[in-house]
Amino acid sequence: MTKFGNRVLVFALAALCVPRTADAWSKSIIEQVSSLGSGHTSLALVPPGFAGEGRARIVYVKGSNDLVYAEEGEPNVGCDSVATTFTTQTIGGGIPTLPSIALSPVDGLPRVAHMAEETPCSGGTCTTVVKYRTCDAEPCTDSANWVATTVATVGACTLPVGSTGIAVDDEDGVWISYYDCVFGNLAVAHCDLPPCTLAGDWTVATVDSLGDVGDSNSIALRAAKYPAVSYRDYTNQRLKYARCSFGITSECDWTVSVLDDGTYDAPYAGPGFGSSLEFSPDTDPAGNGRPRIAYWDGETSELLHGVCGMASCATFPTYALAENEGAVSFKVGLGLDPSNEGAAYVAYFNNEAAGCGSDS
Repeated sequence: MTKFGNRVLVFALAALCVPRTADAWSKSIIEQVSSLGSGHTSLALVPPGFAGEGRARIVYVKGSNDLVYAEEGEPNVGCDSVATTFTTQTIGGGIPTLPSIALSPVDGLPRVAHMAEETPCSGGTCTTVVKYRTCDAEPCTDSANWVATTVATVGACTLPVGSTGIAVDDEDGVWISYYDCVFGNLAVAHCDLPPCTLAGDWTVATVDSLGDVGDSNSIALRAAKYPAVSYRDYTNQRLKYARCSFGITSECDWTVSVLDDGTYDAPYAGPGFGSSLEFSPDTDPAGNGRPRIAYWDGETSELLHGVCGMASCATFPTYALAENEGAVSFKVGLGLDPSNEGAAYVAYFNNEAAGCGSDS
């Protein structure tokens, strides 16, 4: 039989006050087992005013069937100290892939989006759906407190593939970005009827359809209501960024730009894998939060972190926070802590130790 080496879920921390180098990040391992999914992880921080303020909440895929939620038990206090105590709970199954997590600014509780297989695969194809899960009461480490809703049916795909992003506005409305694996498009679903637990509460719009685009997506809200999405252009091997000028999906005027253009044509060789987008608490001259994006560059084998000069991302300088770690992640989790001068927190999988072997 075939046997795989260990995969490691890593939690990393850096503050803006330290030099922007890989050495500025301290790291701890949350879980290490022989089968820890395929690098599917997402991270959010408890917002100010709620119990556990500034602590990490993480969702990831374990094995091939378990969607796991993790809560950090101790606060992070600086770049030289990362808490290692996490409580974990399986909150779903159905072959979930590439989940994302956000915490509501209204109640501080987690909201999760992911792709899933709706029915058992037949003939090599699966009916892929977009799932929304909400924790409606503490403790969220109790699976009984989670409610699942099907947001959209994507259709028959070879596998339930594709990433998701999720953001929650200040009125508890929810935005979900996802990859349409049938048409190869980036789509966004929006619900402004909380608790958003009915399929009819959601509207869906296509954001970008030029080529095979939209995987490795992440969504965040500028000024608490205007969505923006980072995502990968598979056709051209590059990282792209779309931002909306309005707050309602059906009326969004989406502007699309290229942030990092790869030079390799081979699959999985360019930038943009596992992108995660957040708006920092510091603002540009127009008063908008600056977009910050973490992602893996398959060409250089670096986990990169970029900070846009302004909300339009006209300039996008990057630096490496993890260098030469092999295949890092197909989904990176990025969180910014406004109570700690915008300190950046990242969760990712490190497959450096993974290997293949066989025994009888």
